[in-house]
Amino acid sequence: VERCLADAESLRDLSGRMAQNAIVHAVWPVEATASRRGVALTPIPAPSSSDPNRQQMERKLSQLLDSQAANIDRIESIPSPYFWEVIADFETRLASVKNGVETLAAQLDFAEEAANNRSGGASYMSSGGEGA
Repeated sequence: VERCLADAESLRDLSGRMAQNAIVHAVWPVEATASRRGVALTPIPAPSSSDPNRQQMERKLSQLLDSQAANIDRIESIPSPYFWEVIADFETRLASVKNGVETLAAQLDFAEEAANNRSGGASYMSSGGEGA
C-alpha cells in the first residue's frame, strides 16, 4: 500500500511538471507569437474539478507561471537544442575534412619521396654507377 501511495505521489508530481512544461514550452510561445502577429486566440475552458489537491496544484502552478511570465515574452533555451545539433554536425564535418587533409598530406609526402627517389636514382644511373 505504501509503495502504491509513493507511486501515486510521484505520478502526481510528474504530471504537474509535465503540465508546467507544456505551458512553458508550448502555450506561452504560441500565445507570444499570436500576440506579436495580432491573432486572437480563444481560450479553452478548463475542466472543473472538485478535488482540493488538484485545485491547490493548479493554484500553485498558476502563481508560478504568472511570476515567471512577468518579465519574459518567450522561453528560449540558451544555448538552444538546435545550436547543439549544429555544433555536432560541424564536429562531424571537421573530422571528415581533417581526415581528408591528413590523407592528402600523406599522399603528397609519398609523391615527394617518390620524386626524390627517381631523381636521385636517375643521377646515380647517369653517373655510370659507383666509381664513375
